[in-house]
Amino acid sequence: MGNRPEGIALNAGGCGVRGFVTNPTTLSGIGGVTIILTRYDNMGNVIGTSTCVTDATGFYSFGGLAAGNYSVTEDVSTLPLGYMAKGSSVGTVGGATDGTAPSFTLLSGVVLNSGDAGINYDFTAGPVTG
Repeated sequence: MGNRPEGIALNAGGCGVRGFVTNPTTLSGIGGVTIILTRYDNMGNVIGTSTCVTDATGFYSFGGLAAGNYSVTEDVSTLPLGYMAKGSSVGTVGGATDGTAPSFTLLSGVVLNSGDAGINYDFTAGPVTG
């Protein structure tokens, strides 16, 4: 699903990050949403980014990543017309919560070691109300 990461080292059979974008009211996935993966060096400098687009079920996946520090961002400009970001949920790596959710559109501090898979890095979005 993800395209070749620009500036992000790939590692065949390496690390990965995946999750969903869903509507919390209907529990249905939201397709066509761009997700941005950013890799940082140990000083917090950006060393690469990659994007992918959620499929019809709202699923996204970045695979073959090198070990490192990552963030995952939901591009709200690609949400369906009339939708807004409603939340984000930190996933797990090796069964342990890994990262923080500083905003509805950002999951940061995702640390992947060799062979790690980060799962359930999810976002919610729904119709603007009020």
